[in-house]
Amino acid sequence: MKSILAIAAMGLCLAGCETITPEQLAAQNAQASRTVECRGQEDCDVKWGRATRWVLDNSEFKIRSQSETMIATMGPLPNDPTPAFTITKIALGQGAYEFDFRGGCDNMFGCVPSMTASRASFVNAVMDGVSTGR
Repeated sequence: MKSILAIAAMGLCLAGCETITPEQLAAQNAQASRTVECRGQEDCDVKWGRATRWVLDNSEFKIRSQSETMIATMGPLPNDPTPAFTITKIALGQGAYEFDFRGGCDNMFGCVPSMTASRASFVNAVMDGVSTGR
């Protein structure tokens, strides 16, 4: 019975999941691997604002905790593919910071959207100012 349910769940995911080409996947991986950082008060304020906006636009969960150095959403829920996120601003010294992006869901088939897609979207929004909300 469990295997039938697993096959049915996988079929539903595949039917609802967007397929991407190998080239699109490579571009997404490259985008997701970029470092997210800021330098100086003005740059950091702008980028932290973009990070906050990205979480508000892209998380189905409400923000659980927010400060000048962390944004954390509620979640994840059991057996749910919806990702939850935590963004932490880490001091590098001399007015520079790196934004640590963490996220995940509680689903054996993975998150929807994938964490790679979410991170790529986050990097693009924060570093380039391009919003790609749901």
